[in-house]
Amino acid sequence: MNSLAKSITAAVLALSLSLPASADAYIERVMRDELVPALVNNGFTLHDTVETELLAEGDTQTFTIHPDAGDEVIVAGVGDWDSNDVDIFVVGAESGDLVARDILRDDKPVCSFHSRGGSYKVIVKVIDTDRPAYVRVVYATR
Repeated sequence: MNSLAKSITAAVLALSLSLPASADAYIERVMRDELVPALVNNGFTLHDTVETELLAEGDTQTFTIHPDAGDEVIVAGVGDWDSNDVDIFVVGAESGDLVARDILRDDKPVCSFHSRGGSYKVIVKVIDTDRPAYVRVVYATR
């Protein structure tokens, strides 16, 4: 098994550690069957996976990423089965300028941008959910 495959396997296994079993099973399936293969098959390397706290409608949670200058960056999320609409915004940590966003009405937001280096804030916002929901966010580059 090459190092990329080992990294992806480790990332996917780490995803399953802290959510309740039913939420975890749904998100794990989407990550394993859809998101991770799409990233890997397109030459991306996974760097980090973060899981939000339970978020109600209108709640946000912010994470910071540090891609290298010149990297093509993908930030993607998967909401649990209670979520109906989750958005992601990426802003320059120092400038506050909006770099990318996904505001489509779905619970699988995906943002892409080319990094100029430095830090970026990833803001996850739950727009519509049946009850408070978890969201997993993956950060990958190529």
